[in-house]
Amino acid sequence: MSDRSWRFEKAIVLVVLCGSVGLNAVLANRLARLIKPVAAAPGYLAVGEKAPSLKLLDTEGMELTVDFAKAPVATVLYVMSPSCPWCARNRPNVVAAEAATRDRFRWIAITPTGDGVPELVAKQPPTFPLFVATEDTRSQYRLRTLPETIVIGKNGVVLQNWGGAYGDDISNEVERYFEIKLPGLLTEAAIRVSK
Repeated sequence: MSDRSWRFEKAIVLVVLCGSVGLNAVLANRLARLIKPVAAAPGYLAVGEKAPSLKLLDTEGMELTVDFAKAPVATVLYVMSPSCPWCARNRPNVVAAEAATRDRFRWIAITPTGDGVPELVAKQPPTFPLFVATEDTRSQYRLRTLPETIVIGKNGVVLQNWGGAYGDDISNEVERYFEIKLPGLLTEAAIRVSK
């Protein structure tokens, strides 16, 4: 083999090697971004964050403050709205979760506004207390997604936060967290029949 062809082969191997190293660096960077843990989606209270004081209105319009430290167990805030179709589809899951965990968790339902609350209470009475969020609570808790489930410890720190109905991935997480089995979401047809 001539000295010239040997140098050419070395150059080719060196170029391929550099290209491979560069490609691996790019792929490693992309992979790191894909698996990077996210504390909370934008707008949600993050796990580990201190939950602000919870100011609510009861169904009669009287203001009250929820004190997490006074509860003998952690608190589950279920944020929903009577007009939210995903909240209606999620109802069997929430009722089942509350029934299965009421000895381990205090459940409170919150709706961002009072719209439709009297009709909901008359038609499908909640199985746990239902309150209307004050403007302060809507702002401090960044309530933007319906439904949303926030678990808050006795120390007032967010332990878990799920945005959305309990379908697929969220359902699996909720079942593992509460150590329960959920019945699943209602279909849109089932909701129309129940109206």
